[in-house]
Amino acid sequence: MPKWPDIPKLDDYRNAPNPSFWKHFPHKSLPTHPETSVDHVKLDALVNNYRSVMTVHQFERCSKAIDYLKNGAPSHQISELPGCFVPNSTSAFIHGCHVTDSIATWVSEGYAAGPFTSPPIDNFRVNPLIAVVQPGKVRVVLNVSAPEDSSFNSNVDEFETESVKMASAKQFRQNLAECGKNSIMSKQDLKAAYKQLPSKIEDLRLQGFYWLGMYFGETRHVFGVKTSVCNYDILGETLKLFALLSCSIPKHLVLRQVDDVPSISPADSDWCEEFTDSYKQLCCDLNVGLAEDCPLNDKAFSCQTRGKVLGIMFDSSDMTWRVLEKKIDKCLKSIVHAQNAETCTLREWQKLHGRLNDISQICSFMKLFKQSVSECMIGIESNANPNTLIVISAEAKRDLAVWAGFLSCPSKWLPIGSAFSEPPIRCMEFVSDAAGLADTADFRSRPGAGNVGFSEDGMVIFANQFLWPETFIRFATDEDNIRYGDKTTTLEILGLQ
Repeated sequence: MPKWPDIPKLDDYRNAPNPSFWKHFPHKSLPTHPETSVDHVKLDALVNNYRSVMTVHQFERCSKAIDYLKNGAPSHQISELPGCFVPNSTSAFIHGCHVTDSIATWVSEGYAAGPFTSPPIDNFRVNPLIAVVQPGKVRVVLNVSAPEDSSFNSNVDEFETESVKMASAKQFRQNLAECGKNSIMSKQDLKAAYKQLPSKIEDLRLQGFYWLGMYFGETRHVFGVKTSVCNYDILGETLKLFALLSCSIPKHLVLRQVDDVPSISPADSDWCEEFTDSYKQLCCDLNVGLAEDCPLNDKAFSCQTRGKVLGIMFDSSDMTWRVLEKKIDKCLKSIVHAQNAETCTLREWQKLHGRLNDISQICSFMKLFKQSVSECMIGIESNANPNTLIVISAEAKRDLAVWAGFLSCPSKWLPIGSAFSEPPIRCMEFVSDAAGLADTADFRSRPGAGNVGFSEDGMVIFANQFLWPETFIRFATDEDNIRYGDKTTTLEILGLQ
């Protein structure tokens, strides 16, 4: 059902309609100063209120968030791009009704200005519109990576952008294992996260588009722009920080991935409820929009024992997890296609590889059956054409058969193991993966494999450890008669406790 039923539907969205078409279409002029719904005055007061308990780095990032809200966040362009006009994609015309409805909503919400009969700014850039079909909806986005070699994205100075650290389902699984059975979890989701940040007035000419004979310009941060994620991250982390400062929940139990903020606490603690209430109240006070709690505990939910977090369903009542059905279906279809073909495109192989990565971060054992899939891309340049053909090896097909069996398992809910922990300090002997397992290794206690790292001052830090049966390490071999104890994929660090 369109949000703007009074806007006439057209038989053809490639040509300009009759002027009467625009009678019920919302209009907005270009802003003369950055506009945002977020109350940066109240945010500034919060910064001053909590300054004494913040680190220097936290204070500087909070101050930067306020600056971005008041003056617009930078696009970090290397050079001044000329104006351009790139035609819209075919998908936009096919889904013209959805595109029109989306643009009307953008204008109504203040996310875009227009319609204009001519370019509203000198050197105006018209970026192509794309309609991306997603489950239950059509998402309309600007392709800011066109034209090639002279686009918005290709002109971003990546040395000026901040690196963004994303939370993962693996981290949440670790937190769930730590908090234990019947632990309480929540997830808040910001609505139109990038649209909370205004663009600088001088950058508005870079964010234009053309539809049905009229010109428009996005006034907030654009989905798909390289700078949108890192610029929003500064605001998103600031919101999370202030909610944490008013709560007693340990900070590692609150994660964030762009606009998703999952939290968890043990069943006998009110930490999660306290943080959830604090975060919601903070967003309400600052006029930051949050998605309503979902009855299926999908997009957003509060203080539950089951919910979807970062693409995985978790249930603390029986300490299980599962991959979403639609993800399983997509993965199985890709596997079947690969098993029945000799080659596939780089784009298709990368999608499959990404889906396997997504699952194996929760089920680490399945990483053993992913290496051959990665090896099929050896020698492919990072900037290779997405249609480059990948030769599917026999080993990759065998490993994909294991994945197919795993994903087809009737028991969709799988147990969550114990929380990862460091190897005990009494570790007696370890060897590097390069050296392999010495025949003289001491097996008076249990062998295992793990990862090791070093702190900045040179101290050894063990990240995790796996314990293996002695026969597997000492005697078991693969199909090439190579002992697993000598394989890099199996043995990164061997430890005997």
